[in-house]
Amino acid sequence: MPLFSKYTGLFKRIKAFYLIHNLLNYNVLKNNRRLYKKYGVKRFVWQSISSKYFPVDVRNSSSTVNEEWDNNGFVILPKFISEELVNQINEGIENALNQKVIDFNFTQKKILFAYEKVPVLKEVINHPKVTSKLEELIGEEVIPFQSINFLKGSEQAAHSDSVHMATYPLGGLIAIWVALEDIDEQNGGLFYYPGSHKLPYATNEMVGNKTGAILSPNPNQNYEDYVQGQIENRDLAKQHFIAQKGDVLIWHANLLHGGLLHVDSSRSRKSMVVHYFVKDRICYHELSQRPAIVNQI
Repeated sequence: MPLFSKYTGLFKRIKAFYLIHNLLNYNVLKNNRRLYKKYGVKRFVWQSISSKYFPVDVRNSSSTVNEEWDNNGFVILPKFISEELVNQINEGIENALNQKVIDFNFTQKKILFAYEKVPVLKEVINHPKVTSKLEELIGEEVIPFQSINFLKGSEQAAHSDSVHMATYPLGGLIAIWVALEDIDEQNGGLFYYPGSHKLPYATNEMVGNKTGAILSPNPNQNYEDYVQGQIENRDLAKQHFIAQKGDVLIWHANLLHGGLLHVDSSRSRKSMVVHYFVKDRICYHELSQRPAIVNQI
């Protein structure tokens, strides 16, 4: 195994390197002291954190008045973002890429935190109608912390955001996906499994990942294999999201979803994702056991 690879290298598996990262970001992480005390977590804020350190399994119990959300784990808002604003975002992303002030991350598919260089993105991220709808569904105040822009389909395997952007208490995350052009099965649209948000929240223990000083060789693959087993054993039905420009999909933290193959390479798949944490949640990454570095947008 190589010392470093973007997915499974040895450096990626040694928790000591994450601890160094945590110490370098101590000024942000120290804000977690109040939350650790509130929820009875016996850890220093710079230490690793995962589900095994929480005293009880607390689930977000907020009820909503939206039957579609409760039953399916997602809500679709057709043409929710105006064509004018969508065009401004697309133009801003294109110009920023040409000027080399933003770029793709190691996946070569995701542009993270583009709002820092393309301010017009914030008009969606902090749009009053967007945030009010999210708070209506989840029943609590939400705080945006991450944006991701795509020009091509992610082609990501089925997963739940709750294992990559985990929270305690559980369910303290909600997300939107914005179609920045018409998207279907040929140019890498989304798929999801309605009702899958009601499955147990996955943990390292459940998926067979080691949580000692050195992590499992490929914790993400273990997780994806576990998810595939859940889909097959529970006979979950896969659905595709055929989106029109300006459509918004809101999904639950634990909804299983992913990206279809980008079949037609001549077409783009311009889209935007924004993740929001519920206020006063401990936020972390379950697979690598890293506390999240959260900066409000």
